Amino acid sequence: MSYEYLSNGELIHEIGVLEKLTDALASQAEKLVRLKAEGKVSDSAYKEVFEDLKKKAEVTARKKEELLSAANGRIKQTENESNQLRHQLELLEVRHAIGAIPDDKYKVAQEGFLTQLAEMEETRKRIDDLIAQITENTRRISQYVSGTVVARPQEQPVAPPQVAPPTVQAPAQATPKVQPSVAPKSEARTVEVRAETMKPKVKKCSRCGAENLESASYCYNCGARL
Repeated sequence: MSYEYLSNGELIHEIGVLEKLTDALASQAEKLVRLKAEGKVSDSAYKEVFEDLKKKAEVTARKKEELLSAANGRIKQTENESNQLRHQLELLEVRHAIGAIPDDKYKVAQEGFLTQLAEMEETRKRIDDLIAQITENTRRISQYVSGTVVARPQEQPVAPPQVAPPTVQAPAQATPKVQPSVAPKSEARTVEVRAETMKPKVKKCSRCGAENLESASYCYNCGARL
């Protein structure tokens, strides 16, 4: 699925669904290992349920990488558009200060810019919070299920705990093999390339002909509604 083509609301919804799914898998893995440690589940039942959780974790990990790439790209895009809006807001302030724009038009245009900036900041924060929670859930899953990508590029790999599945989990001395080393770097490079190629679209004011961001509601130059 091409998540980068989703609207902000649709992308946030998809990330939220993944957050709930990873949280549920982490909770199930923790409970399963606890039951095994307490001797409340047989080896055969434990292994069968564990393998089922492992398969779900692998599918979830692949979806996570795709969503993280789209989410990080969207954050970069939002930052670029916010910078453009701040620049247009600065131009508006200067033109108003020198008397090139009357007070009434200035106030309307200023309110439009500030509203758009607030919406962009809220979108960025919501996406960032969900990504952080998904990363934490994935770390919890990886404590019991090997082969799951855990860390984002800026994070340190997390070592598995001492309690591990005896029939499936690798021996303690082999745990470094399951730490991520390639996938996070690939993710970072993908985001950088996409961010460089994104350019905000513009539209011309029907009144004065000035170019504005496609998402702008008011013209930065004359204050007319777009």
